[in-house]
Amino acid sequence: MKRLVSFFAFALAASAFFPLACTTEPACTSHDDCEATELCLFGTGKCGAKCDPGDSASCPAGASCLSCASSSCPACRDCLAACVAPESAQQGGW
Repeated sequence: MKRLVSFFAFALAASAFFPLACTTEPACTSHDDCEATELCLFGTGKCGAKCDPGDSASCPAGASCLSCASSSCPACRDCLAACVAPESAQQGGW
């Protein structure tokens, strides 16, 4: 028990000096967390611009429109298109 208390005391002290090292919260957990022109990409916790999969110019340079980048909600099995960076496109949507 004493070791466990010592560990938590150390972790608490370390978090005061390295607060970013312990931050794991995503930027978004719902579409409401993003701008009106964006969707929450639940798989990555990042916001991505809404896009048209049939229009290659609907995303900024370096990003591609993934037709199933997100969904209506984290557990929903529908597809919503959004611009994603190349490394995110390989991971797929939800």
